[in-house]
Amino acid sequence: MKNSKVRRYGALLAGTILISLGVSVFIKAGLGADPFSLFCLGLSSNLGISFMAVQWLVNVIILSGVFFIDVKKIYIATIINMIAIAPLIELFMTLLNRFFQDGSGLASSLVIVGIGCVVLSAGAGMYIASDLGFAPYDLVAIISAEKKEIHYRWARVGTDTLCILLASIMGESLGVGTVIAAFCMGPLIEFFKVCTEKYFLKIDSNKIE
Repeated sequence: MKNSKVRRYGALLAGTILISLGVSVFIKAGLGADPFSLFCLGLSSNLGISFMAVQWLVNVIILSGVFFIDVKKIYIATIINMIAIAPLIELFMTLLNRFFQDGSGLASSLVIVGIGCVVLSAGAGMYIASDLGFAPYDLVAIISAEKKEIHYRWARVGTDTLCILLASIMGESLGVGTVIAAFCMGPLIEFFKVCTEKYFLKIDSNKIE
């Protein structure tokens, strides 16, 4: 039981770090950001406040709504994600800018986008599989899927598309990386979530045997 709890917290910690790294890699590619980050970048530009402050503000607003809709979905992962992601993104961006030059062409930038998408999705899948709660933004898709009785992957595509539209209205450039993320992240997150859950079940079954 204790080892199972340690594994879940480990998945939460690793997932949080990978999400932050994935977002940073996305931005570094210069082909747009993931949909939620693009939305926050648009707000940051229009409001004249930092990206980190905008992410905190948006997450607090979302969390306030979730509190009244389904408070049971708010748990430790929700709080950790809300507080830690933005500072970690800024930290990774600083490190990436210091040690790596900008992409030299479209091909290399697309490869970077692919890496960022996979890393970000793996992180999200791992922390969701930890069963310790969900990030405020992820809760929007999760609750929507439950209320509308649709698959999570399509609910995620819907929320990502909405973020892209709002970011475009605020003047943010729609990069090819953003489009890739909008249509690929939902299925990828679900894939890594299932893989992590199967890994946990395999370990537990081996211990029982």
